[in-house]
Amino acid sequence: QRIDFSEEEDDKGFFMVEIERKGEVSFNFHPVKARSFLTIRVDVSPEEQDPTQAVLRVIASREREIKDAVVRLQVKIPERLEGMLQETEIRKALKDAHFIAAIAREAERERRPRMAGWSAEAMTPLEALKVYLDSKKTRLDGKVLLEYGERLIQESKAEQ
Repeated sequence: QRIDFSEEEDDKGFFMVEIERKGEVSFNFHPVKARSFLTIRVDVSPEEQDPTQAVLRVIASREREIKDAVVRLQVKIPERLEGMLQETEIRKALKDAHFIAAIAREAERERRPRMAGWSAEAMTPLEALKVYLDSKKTRLDGKVLLEYGERLIQESKAEQ
């Protein structure tokens, strides 16, 4: 039997060694059936609306391999989606596995844009809004958002 996941791809079996009286040696490898170890890797897209469904789709595509195997699941997921991952549903989908060794999550932090040459103290609120909107890939019209932002900033100044 396999001991750990480092042996996941190894053929299991034994060698039959024959030693003749004349000193000649021959050997043959005889494979044996061993329980499968299976690693399933899932990379959840930041655009994914339902990360659990993304994982379940990958599991469904590997259904034949999962049956009676020792399975470990490695999920790379954006940090903001991690709380939406429903481990109970994932375990149900892996029910045909002999054993679930691990369901490991690797939460990826969203990278924030760096504003080289800019300091927050040196920016006006409108400049900061423009830099922020430029860093986001929004479907909304950035010009319209800037106009709304400018109005809000003016109203805020008028109230002070």
